[in-house]
Amino acid sequence: MSTIAIDPIAYTYDEAERVSGLGRSTLKQKIADGELESATFGRRTLIIASSLREMIERHKRPAAEFSRGNPWLKPRREAVPTKHVGDT
Repeated sequence: MSTIAIDPIAYTYDEAERVSGLGRSTLKQKIADGELESATFGRRTLIIASSLREMIERHKRPAAEFSRGNPWLKPRREAVPTKHVGDT
């Protein structure tokens, strides 16, 4: 007997957290902002899988941004000279 892999059409919060790496509060905020689609059945909220994929694609950065250094760190800002009391 062979098994057939079926892509889910919706995720529970726990599943969406696991597959996306986003936290529950972020997912809820994205739903509230209208950036992520969901469906509610009674008290159960399901996150539409295609909407989750599309949202992640919209937030994807170009590969060029990862060309220098650690891709997980934001680029450093230029140092701004500070003025101290008594400086002219």
